[in-house]
Amino acid sequence: MDFFSKKAKSLNAVLQHLDGSTPIVLWHGLGQSCCDPDGLGRVRAVLERVTRAHVLSIRIGDTAVEDIINSFFEPVNAQVGGLKRAPGPFHLFWSLSG
Repeated sequence: MDFFSKKAKSLNAVLQHLDGSTPIVLWHGLGQSCCDPDGLGRVRAVLERVTRAHVLSIRIGDTAVEDIINSFFEPVNAQVGGLKRAPGPFHLFWSLSG
């Protein structure tokens, strides 16, 4: 079994245990955008379809360009601080975490 087959098998095992009640948070890496339809946007769509869970893909800018630029230059602590103040479903995740 090659590397990718092993990874796919372990991902399938994880996805089988999600019942739609577990929220999933995606935080993109350097040089990426939260909602790129050929990147994390596609991952989000697959996760939503397969798990029926609420999937939040974090955007760290007001536009796709700002999102990419901030992934390089905004300190992670500032990114987290901005998320704690953000309205919407992510605020609910913070309130649940205590």
